[in-house]
Amino acid sequence: MATLLLFNIHDEEKRTAIRLLSLRLGYSVQDVLPEQQNTKISELLSGAKPAGQNPISFTDEMMVMSGFSSQDMHTLLDGMRNNGCPVRLKCIVTETNKSWTAVRLYKELAAEDQAMRKRTSKK
Repeated sequence: MATLLLFNIHDEEKRTAIRLLSLRLGYSVQDVLPEQQNTKISELLSGAKPAGQNPISFTDEMMVMSGFSSQDMHTLLDGMRNNGCPVRLKCIVTETNKSWTAVRLYKELAAEDQAMRKRTSKK
């Protein structure tokens, strides 16, 4: 089953809209707690809980999709855009990034996003 990991979606209306859309489309949704941010993506997906309290490492919204086909991803993202609840930092789980912590994945996505915004602003 496709699973959606949500990080730092604090706006209740937005989180509810994403959850309802995801559930309607048949995707499982998991809110990731701040103290879980230093946990590997693969462990979060398997339901592992952090051993102890870890400091919060990022506060930006982030969404990680696991087990999504290309069509599933586009359907979800189009639905989110149409419902006015986009998330800037998002990705699909890969063989490489599933062994990363959420913090490392966040840093990679934030750097990519910043580079893309910089290129776009130069046009």
